[in-house]
Amino acid sequence: MPKTKLNTIIAVTALVVAVFGATPIGHAAGRLVLPKASVGAGQLKANAVTGAKVKDGSLSTADFKAGAIPGGPQGPKGDEGVPGPQGATGPQGAQGIPGAPGVKGDPGMAKTVVRTNYRSVDPGAGSEEVSASCQPGERATGGGGAFTTIDPGDALVYSAPEPNGSGQTPTKWWVEAHNGTAYAKTLYVYVICAQG
Repeated sequence: MPKTKLNTIIAVTALVVAVFGATPIGHAAGRLVLPKASVGAGQLKANAVTGAKVKDGSLSTADFKAGAIPGGPQGPKGDEGVPGPQGATGPQGAQGIPGAPGVKGDPGMAKTVVRTNYRSVDPGAGSEEVSASCQPGERATGGGGAFTTIDPGDALVYSAPEPNGSGQTPTKWWVEAHNGTAYAKTLYVYVICAQG
């Protein structure tokens, strides 16, 4: 054995005897007090510290790796805020640019007049026609007819303008009616004529 190594063993043995005397090593180690802050990560074996040796409540979330602590349940929804007061009315905007003029419409009717005609319709199984005409330069826009009295059996067979072809300007109104009574009575026909 080298002399240097032997001297080191003798020196350590003498130190142990001087500190602990004749006390057995096992009892001396039990009374061994280490200086404060003398034990660190380098003196601890791997997995030497377990949960049982950690003081309850001494750790914080920063001591755990991300995702190690599960999240708590979602809290209740908070109360909705009270709507704020209505803001003041803003200033009036500038007037917009006038739009383009529209397309000129067709000339309107200057005036409408009602023209009438009538005749006596005899009783019987058949029916009779009566017409009312507009004056020259006027056009028919509507019309109709009726008996002076209405009785059971009376019937209005048709009411139509003349001419009644497509695209033509009507100037007269025709009414055909059936007298269902046992006596003659008057059938009045009217036509609404537009002037201009």
